[in-house]
Amino acid sequence: MKGIAYATIVIVALTGILMLSLWSYNQLATGSGYSFAYQQRTKEDIANSNLEIAKRFLTQDLVYSAQEASFDIAANGGTGATTYWYCTDPIPPTSEEVNYALGSSSQSFLNAYVQGLEESKIAESQLSVTEYGCAAVKDPGKSNCMGTSANCESFKMIATDGGAIEVKTPAQVTYSGNLDANINSNRFYWLYYKLYDDTKKNMLLQVISNSLRDQCTGPQTTTQKLEVAIKEACKHYEELFKELPQNVKCEYEIKCINTENPVSCLNFDCKRPEFDKSFCYDTLSASGQSSFGDMLGGIGGKIVEAQSSSIAGINLKIKLTDNKYNIPTSKGMRPLVWNVWAALNIGRQECRPVDK
Repeated sequence: MKGIAYATIVIVALTGILMLSLWSYNQLATGSGYSFAYQQRTKEDIANSNLEIAKRFLTQDLVYSAQEASFDIAANGGTGATTYWYCTDPIPPTSEEVNYALGSSSQSFLNAYVQGLEESKIAESQLSVTEYGCAAVKDPGKSNCMGTSANCESFKMIATDGGAIEVKTPAQVTYSGNLDANINSNRFYWLYYKLYDDTKKNMLLQVISNSLRDQCTGPQTTTQKLEVAIKEACKHYEELFKELPQNVKCEYEIKCINTENPVSCLNFDCKRPEFDKSFCYDTLSASGQSSFGDMLGGIGGKIVEAQSSSIAGINLKIKLTDNKYNIPTSKGMRPLVWNVWAALNIGRQECRPVDK
């Protein structure tokens, strides 16, 4: 009986192997048809692959463009030119000004990448890409940025109005659509919104005035007291952005300080014209668009006049370096730096009572 059982098992096994062999042969025969069809699609597949590579390159280029633009705009103080946050009175750049400058700068960098892509190795596919007519930023908003930086370390950038990609060889394929990317590990808006709120409260002048009142009975000159007060202002900014272990470092440069003739430090244009630019995504394909430099504008429009009761005029640049992340720029990985310019008229201060 055992012999019969073993024989039955062998017959079943042989039958299974035979059926598997027949199935394998059938698959090989069918596979030849798939292989033929694959060869027929090869040229189109290669072209589509190059198209997808170009889209990935452009999306990454949008990230690099926004990162580089954030570095430049922060270095300018929030717009496309030297930006005074204090022109006697607080005049911080609005979010509209900042978003406009960041989008315009990102668009310029992105289109430079577009030109470079056509000159790259992938251009062997006779690749052509049209430039983008608009880059728009979606910032995280003040409500997310006034606390710790955890909710305000990224923003979104969209490129539209252009960017038509065409691959001509080995087959012709095209794509036209928007690019969008998340710009991560960048505290651009966290520093901006906290600076904006601090400036609207006129804290720089308050800190300097408080320091002068604390020192007014001392033997130092007014200039020396002002220098101490400006150091205190830097400490204030470091405290404003304090988040161990990645603190923001404050440095300053006194461009002018004068107690004998205060107006000599203040008699220049420091107030920006009222912002009246149209965002590109509101006026897509509009004709007669200004040049990049014209769109960003510059400073000018108000000359500061020192009041007769002032004891000094000062003009200074405050440099705030964020040490948490490094930003990719054309000069390598560098920490984000927000610069704040201030032209202040320092009024006469009453001494604090000694017992206080």
